[in-house]
Amino acid sequence: MAQLAFQTQKQYREKSETLFRGVGQEAKYLKRQFAKVYDHLTYPMSRQDDLHKFCNLAVTWKEETKFSSSIRDIALNPSYMEIIGMGGKVIPFILHDLTLNRAHWFPALRALTGFSPVIRVHWGNVKEMTKDWLNWGKENGYI
Repeated sequence: MAQLAFQTQKQYREKSETLFRGVGQEAKYLKRQFAKVYDHLTYPMSRQDDLHKFCNLAVTWKEETKFSSSIRDIALNPSYMEIIGMGGKVIPFILHDLTLNRAHWFPALRALTGFSPVIRVHWGNVKEMTKDWLNWGKENGYI
């Protein structure tokens, strides 16, 4: 059922993207809000498995913070906080996302693990910080 709902939502989003080409930012914003309501009504968060819930929250977080350069705003986003609230079971999902994207998962990983494997000379260098966390994930069986 989760696969079917996910495919249906994905197909809906792909179709809606073609319908909204060439329109202004306000229309795109309204489309995103409508898509969130549609997703919630067709597959509420309370019935989603952990991976599906993580993916939806991560997409929402990235969309809402894509123009923010403030680490504080990025890390205090409600979707980001909800991901942290899911607990250690999301560590593999976050590390997998780090292999694909350079999203700023570092505060979440630190909150979930209680420490940071990033060495001091890598602080502020997203590429090197990502490598440190991915190495840690491999060493600890998360990847």
